[in-house]
Amino acid sequence: MNKILTIAVALGAVASANATQLVLWNFNDDNIIADGGVNAGLSSAALVGTTATFAGGTTSSDPLGNVSANRGWNTTGYPTQGTGSGTEGARYNVATTGGLGYKNVIVELDIRTSNTASKFYRFEYTVDGSTFTSAGVSNAIITATGGDQWVNNNTFDLSSIAGVNNNANFGFRVVSIFDPSGTGYVAANPGSNYATTGTVRFDMVEVNAQPVPEPATMIALGAGIAAIAARRRNKH
Repeated sequence: MNKILTIAVALGAVASANATQLVLWNFNDDNIIADGGVNAGLSSAALVGTTATFAGGTTSSDPLGNVSANRGWNTTGYPTQGTGSGTEGARYNVATTGGLGYKNVIVELDIRTSNTASKFYRFEYTVDGSTFTSAGVSNAIITATGGDQWVNNNTFDLSSIAGVNNNANFGFRVVSIFDPSGTGYVAANPGSNYATTGTVRFDMVEVNAQPVPEPATMIALGAGIAAIAARRRNKH
């Protein structure tokens, strides 16, 4: 029986192991239209209280590398010192629907802060399209490592949050926040002062998830397990 259970777990893992890219923004076309993914047409990006232009993108995550066509989404116009913590940044709407839906959602993104931008940012998600929270996200705070530097491969695992699955209203945002241990913004560069003109650049924003298996797949798995059990009985 233990062997059958082990095989069942293994077969189930095979059925759901392959992640699907739902959407990717690389911003290399100098626009905020999604650049790839099966749900690119159901996804959108928007500013949250900020303004933006386009500038050079990350060189370590984007396959284009260090060429002029590699671009990022450069936001600015953040709140004045001591106000608006957690209210401004950029948001991304990504439907996790399609087929029987998608689960085990993983979000990845790179950001680059200028010297006078905030040092701290919070990742938040929504399941209703309007209310955002970071509940259940263990590493929701992004901390800049210095001015004019990229903080790459920020990864947010939402697989434990059931409301994210198969949801047309799923989205997430990254917003600037006060120093978690203080009451105001701290500049990304220790030698600088925070300023509203500081910039936060986004690049390689990607969402991956696993498709919920079709019933036929689960039936096939069940049939396989039954066949294994029958063979086992016949040996005795």
